[in-house]
Amino acid sequence: MTAIRLPNTSHSDLLALVSQELLAQEKKWGPQDYPDGTGPQNTWAYRGRAQDVREQSWRETDVHSDLGSVTFRHILAEEMFETFAETDPEKLSTELVHVAAVALQWAAAIGRRAAKDGTRV
Repeated sequence: MTAIRLPNTSHSDLLALVSQELLAQEKKWGPQDYPDGTGPQNTWAYRGRAQDVREQSWRETDVHSDLGSVTFRHILAEEMFETFAETDPEKLSTELVHVAAVALQWAAAIGRRAAKDGTRV
């Protein structure tokens, strides 16, 4: 994954890092076309300290990956909880780039679904 070396604070530097991360994710996993996993019926089972919640989200994502039922909600939640547990500025920035890249992957998947279905987003 893309590591950030501070200070990369300009928008163009950060967008370049997100773009690099997107390419790294696509190279590692190919096109990501998971279900959204969203809706008012979802419940949250996360409790505890940030590091505990991070580990809970890792386990949940791993279980759903193994079962073939992983969703973008699982993946983005895992990245967000990794972010919330981080205190080192460089690692925190790197995790935020991961969050941005996953969010863009998700938005792209929604667009691909809409194009396939002939609907508009």
